[in-house]
Amino acid sequence: MPDETTVTLLTPVGRGALATIAIEGEQAVSLVKQLFQPASTVPLETISLEQIVFGNWSHLDGRREEVVVCRQADSRVEIHCHGGRAAAESMLSSLAMRGARRRDESEWIRAHAADPIEAAARLALSQARTERVAAVLLDQYQGALRRTLIEVGQRYEKGDLESSRKLLARLDDLGRLGQRLTSPWRIVCAGPPNVGKSSLVNAILGFERAIVLDQPGTTRDLVVAQTAIDGWPVELSDTAGLHQADDPIECEGVARAQDEMGRADLVVLVFDATQPLRSTHQEQLKRWPQALVVANKCDLCPGPPDVSWKQAGRDPLFTSALVGDGIEQLMAALITRLIPSVPHRGEAVPFTVEQCQTIEQVRSLYASGDATAAAAQLSRLL
Repeated sequence: MPDETTVTLLTPVGRGALATIAIEGEQAVSLVKQLFQPASTVPLETISLEQIVFGNWSHLDGRREEVVVCRQADSRVEIHCHGGRAAAESMLSSLAMRGARRRDESEWIRAHAADPIEAAARLALSQARTERVAAVLLDQYQGALRRTLIEVGQRYEKGDLESSRKLLARLDDLGRLGQRLTSPWRIVCAGPPNVGKSSLVNAILGFERAIVLDQPGTTRDLVVAQTAIDGWPVELSDTAGLHQADDPIECEGVARAQDEMGRADLVVLVFDATQPLRSTHQEQLKRWPQALVVANKCDLCPGPPDVSWKQAGRDPLFTSALVGDGIEQLMAALITRLIPSVPHRGEAVPFTVEQCQTIEQVRSLYASGDATAAAAQLSRLL
C-alpha cells in the first residue's frame, strides 16, 4: 500500500551496543512524535534532515529510554537505541500498536536493493562469520557477480563462445565455496576407538571442547564445535569410535558417527600410528575413499611408522595431538581439500543455491545452442 507506514529492525541478530530501527511511510514522523520527546523544544518535523536529535522514548509499560532520532526524509525516520533485543522489541511493539506494520530485514533489503544479487549479498553479509568471508560477500554486494554475468552474455552475443564458457565454468567451480560462505563446512573426525580423535579436535580448536580419557569408547555421542581455519568457517564433529559393538549405547554411537560421516563435506579418518594397519582399517579406507587419512600419536612411534601404512596406498598425514606435531599441516590440508580454488579479491562468486542452479542451467543451454533461453535465465539473476 502506498500510504503504509512500516517499521523494521535493521540491526542483525546478535549482541551489539546499539540497535537501529527504520520507520518509513507518510505517517513516519507523526508516529515517532507520539512516543519521542526531544530534549529541545523544537518539533521533530522542523529539524533539518540528517540532523541528530537526542531525547526520550516512552515505552508501552511507561518506561522512558534515552534514544537518538534522525529524520532522513519526510517519510523516513531512524531511531538508534540500546542494543539489547528486549529494548528494540519494546520499541517495535510500541510503533506497531500505533499502526505501523512490522516487516523483517529481508523484506526491507529487497525493497531498497538495486538488484536481486545486491539484496542477497546484503542479507548474506549479516551472517558472515569471518572477515575473509565478509570480504568475498562484499565484492558481490559491490557488483562483482553482476558484472561477470553481464559479461558472459555480452561475450556470447559477440561470438566469443569459448571465453563465455570459461567464465561460466569458473563461476560453477566457485559455487560450492560460495554456498558455504554463510554456513560452515562440516568436517567429521572418525576412526577406531582410542586413536586420539578427541585430542586431535581439541588441538585444532585450541581448547578442550571434547573430553579426553585414556580408554576406548569415551566418546559415545557427537561432539560438535565451530571454528575458523585460515579465515574459513568450519564445524568439527568428534564421533564415537568405529568398531563392532555389543553395548546398545555404543552401537547407537557408532550408527550416529556413520550417519554424520555421510553428511560431511570432508571425512577425516584417524588411526593410531603406533599400530599396524589392520584389515578392519582397510575396510574403512575403502568405504571412505575421499577421506583425508591421519595417523595420530606419531610421537609414540619408536621408529619409522609401520610399513603397512605405505602399502595401503593412502599416504596419511602423521600427527601428534599431544605435542602438536603435524597440526599445522593437517589444518592446511583440510582447507586445501575443502577449497581447492580460492577466489582472488574482487572475483565473482555465486553464493546462493538459486544462483548456482541458474548458472548450471545457463551452461547447459549455451552448450545446446539455445542462447535465447540462456539469456532469459541470466536476466532472472540480474
